[in-house]
Amino acid sequence: MLARQKNFLLKEIEGRVLFDEPLSRHTTLGIGGSAEVWTEPADTPSLTKLVRFSTDEKIPLFIIGRGGNLLVKDEGVKGIVIRLNSAEFTYVKKEGQSLRCGGGAELTEVLKAARDNGLSGLEFTVGIPATVGGAVKTNLSVSYPFKREIEEGLDYAKMLDLQGEERNFPHIIIEAKFNLQTADRGAIAKKMDDFIAYRQKTQELTLPSAGCIFKNPAGEKTAGWLIEQCGLKGKRAGGAEISSRHSNFIINHNQKAKAKDVLALIEIMREEVKKRYNIHLELEVEIWE
Repeated sequence: MLARQKNFLLKEIEGRVLFDEPLSRHTTLGIGGSAEVWTEPADTPSLTKLVRFSTDEKIPLFIIGRGGNLLVKDEGVKGIVIRLNSAEFTYVKKEGQSLRCGGGAELTEVLKAARDNGLSGLEFTVGIPATVGGAVKTNLSVSYPFKREIEEGLDYAKMLDLQGEERNFPHIIIEAKFNLQTADRGAIAKKMDDFIAYRQKTQELTLPSAGCIFKNPAGEKTAGWLIEQCGLKGKRAGGAEISSRHSNFIINHNQKAKAKDVLALIEIMREEVKKRYNIHLELEVEIWE
């Protein structure tokens, strides 16, 4: 990045601006090289200015939430990474039977507000590291005890609007509203406990991971089942390991794994499932490079 570009960011963007920030600090896998620029804009005007700057200067733009469902390559990323974590983007407000939330609000805070106000409908997201914007963008879903998707309770999602300008930047969700149902606070807490207990039983939650690596293919068989049938549970590459608890998880076993180790396991998983079942597994995890 040119000196004049760095000077612009430091002088014109209200909020935090860092250079060569290790992204391993900001992903649930604990893996990844550095971001050329890391930014935490203080408000919408600074966010808008930042997006316009990246567009005008043709600098790649990346949006990060809690860093789940994400693998950053060892070389890091050239461009600007944005994290919406200022007060303007992290509020959670009750409006009748709804919650209006900033795009950077963490789901843990949304769930706490829902429980405390006796609002039900989002319990299935408990324990999932995500922000509101990330959850809405990926349409966060679970299959236990039946398939649920976050868009089912979504009233609207508001994206950054550059007043009709062509959008050649990632969709940036700055607000979302969820319509929920009134319920007993104790019953809501019990549902949340049940979901957590199920995850603890079936998923690897004690070691760093990015969650499910692959989407479930069409049909009855899940990606995890297909991978397990190929005998890949526990297989390692460097410091990365296919979880022995959930075959669709890759864990940073000794917290020294590299992105190249994870990519090697992804290739093995895909090849073995293709060879045995003639099914191509589609990535769920996002890869930054």
